[in-house]
Amino acid sequence: METHKRKKKRGPISPGDIGMAGLFFTAVFHNLKVRDGKPQAARIRHILDLLTELVGWNSQSFYASSQLRDALSRYQWRGRIMHSPSRGFQGLFTADRDQLSEDDVWEHNVVGELLKLVQYPDVLSRIRRCRNEDCREQFFALRRADQEFHLGRCRQHFYD
Repeated sequence: METHKRKKKRGPISPGDIGMAGLFFTAVFHNLKVRDGKPQAARIRHILDLLTELVGWNSQSFYASSQLRDALSRYQWRGRIMHSPSRGFQGLFTADRDQLSEDDVWEHNVVGELLKLVQYPDVLSRIRRCRNEDCREQFFALRRADQEFHLGRCRQHFYD
């Protein structure tokens, strides 16, 4: 059997995974705009900011992890195990829907998915705030790892 050598070593997360994360964050940021002004959106934005500070562990990361622990203390999930023929056993954590509003269930679900992404610093490092001071919108840098602006017009306004 012949073996093939790769010229480039694949990083901890593949471009396809970055694309899937991009789809997730596109939906999250859309829902944040829809829920703008609601406390759930503010809490999600705060958690996103704290998660980005964890990348590249430093003294600021230690402070962020402490704040993150406090921010996450409000969330509770019910755990259960499910089995599927294709994936085997999986642990699922769901919000207690009986006592939560629709916005609270959305918030819990987003936080749960964000916690799964903590193990992928490549993904977290792509969550940014637009460099344009007039915008400062959160976005996911899908196209380029060094992307600084969430829209072309923000980049243009910054350099004008």
